[in-house]
Amino acid sequence: MAQTVIPFSFETYLQKKLASGDPVTLNKIVLANIPNLDLTQPIPRDTGLPTHDQIVHEQVIDQVGKINTNALAYSIVMDTTMGDFTFNAMYLIDKDDRNSIGMIVWKLPETKTATNEQSGTTGNSLVKSMLMEYDGAAIAAAITVTAATWQIDYSARLIGIDDDVRLQALDVYGHDAFIDDGFVVTKATNTDQYFVGAGVGYIGGLRAVLAQNQTLAINTKPTSIWVSVSRQGTVLGAWSNSIELKVSVTALNDTVIDGVYNYVAKIAEIGADGSIIDVRNPPHPDYLLANGFIGKVFDSFDQTPQKYFVRADGAELLRTHYRKLWQWANDNNLTISQAIKDTDPFSQAAYYGAGDDLTTFTVPHLHQGQVLRGASTLGSFLETKMDMIRNISGSIRAGDDDLSTLLSIQVNDGNAFSQVTDNNRKYPDLNGAIPGFRFAGSYVKFDASKAVPTGPENSMKNTNIYKDIYAGE
Repeated sequence: MAQTVIPFSFETYLQKKLASGDPVTLNKIVLANIPNLDLTQPIPRDTGLPTHDQIVHEQVIDQVGKINTNALAYSIVMDTTMGDFTFNAMYLIDKDDRNSIGMIVWKLPETKTATNEQSGTTGNSLVKSMLMEYDGAAIAAAITVTAATWQIDYSARLIGIDDDVRLQALDVYGHDAFIDDGFVVTKATNTDQYFVGAGVGYIGGLRAVLAQNQTLAINTKPTSIWVSVSRQGTVLGAWSNSIELKVSVTALNDTVIDGVYNYVAKIAEIGADGSIIDVRNPPHPDYLLANGFIGKVFDSFDQTPQKYFVRADGAELLRTHYRKLWQWANDNNLTISQAIKDTDPFSQAAYYGAGDDLTTFTVPHLHQGQVLRGASTLGSFLETKMDMIRNISGSIRAGDDDLSTLLSIQVNDGNAFSQVTDNNRKYPDLNGAIPGFRFAGSYVKFDASKAVPTGPENSMKNTNIYKDIYAGE
């Protein structure tokens, strides 16, 4: 609360200046701290300057500017070197004539502090302005410069910042785009009630958040449903984006109402039969691309996963931190009991485990030496099978009963069997032969490497790298 007045003393001062042809030169502001000041009472017009002990600061005007022909703004800037003092009264005077009080303001106490290096406290900066209005003020004071050229307008700067953010969103989302099911329109069965779903959209670069579902009663059809968004607030209050749902058969366009920009987008068309056509625009393709990659597995040469990726090594993660990945796994029926997953980690390697069933989950474990391949008739989707080798075949042709020609080996390309000549080989008892009988001839040797590549494990040609999963933001 504050009181202001132009005292009688200014009338005398003004007449003197007009008579002499000199301009009105109110060029100093005096600050005072008056005890027991009653702000509920008007300031008497015969009030003069306070006593010396009540004056706490005097400062020559830093800037003066014209608001209009009859109003002038006088300002002082007090930096952090000034203080400490408290004031509740302001007086605008001519520094060369202390009886020339042009204006008095009584206000709530305000404290000005100075920076104190010893205590480590930083002072405050204050800009105080007094707006004085009387007939012909600009002419009398010979002021032609407008206040707009120098007054610090923080609201203009903040509005400029807001608009810069809006334009950035406009570059990303276009004129209007809606995230997932935000603002989707549905209909109640056999009624004229329509529901607009809660969610997020961008219209004209303004972020529109519908906190909860909204209901519209639409009796006249065909028609369309629109969303109008405007940014509103006060100089001293918080600003927010205001949302209004509109039903209109005629097209609505962006418009300015009472100086406020309103941006509109059509979200649904309602047919004569009550049917709904969803006309919401999806987000920019880059946004869809990123979210469309959630859960996808990528080959990686990174020692640690990149941002938004997790290693497919069976690790346990927090559901809240990786909510998009956990939701995706559930939506695609890829989750199983953690107990089942832990019982046979290899065969259940491709599934997400339920973790502690409350706050965590585990990711697939694709670092157990298995190879991912396209689904085939040899196994079901996500089945992880043990290793196998292809069949190895060969042929042995039997000879006659004569031990010397017991076996005759037919060797072909790819045959795992081979004939080896050994004239001092001991053969088992065959056809009544004496055990341990030695004779010169051939025997059969089996060696799989003659038919297939062999090694310490069954594997295809491979290179060991990492498997990473895109988890989203």
